[in-house]
Amino acid sequence: MPRLWKYQQPSNCHGHALLEWLLALKRANLARLPHRRHSSVMRPLRYSINVTLDGCCDHRAILADEDLHRHAVENLDQADALLFGRVTYEMMEAAFRPPARTGARPDWMEPFARTIDAAKKYVVSSTLDRVDWNAELVRGDLGKAVQQLKRESGKGLFVGGVKLPA
Repeated sequence: MPRLWKYQQPSNCHGHALLEWLLALKRANLARLPHRRHSSVMRPLRYSINVTLDGCCDHRAILADEDLHRHAVENLDQADALLFGRVTYEMMEAAFRPPARTGARPDWMEPFARTIDAAKKYVVSSTLDRVDWNAELVRGDLGKAVQQLKRESGKGLFVGGVKLPA
């Protein structure tokens, strides 16, 4: 195995040493890869779940404040499609599908509502017959379906919920 680092005098610049180490690692890994004519870059699959300090994952039991919704919008902006299980899809649809009654939610929640409403959604369910709200049902082999979605061009896929990622 090639050496990934070289001895250097101690330095106050840890960033430089880290950069050198990362470049050496990259060179070592690239040297072992077969040369390809085509690249197969996949869009990333990112997971997020809200968890309280005591380990609670139930969205109905967590206080969803302005900071949480702002953070969620930032996460959703990194993806061009959402992957939900039935429960998460139905919960989000009930809360954020327009039209919302005037005053039904605070103004600071509106950016999240607009973002999730506009997003492409893939819903994994064996019990739903159909979905709408800019959504498409995913059935069959979930692993193959996710690999296919990752191969499509785009910024990324975002998955949330408790059971689906398990």
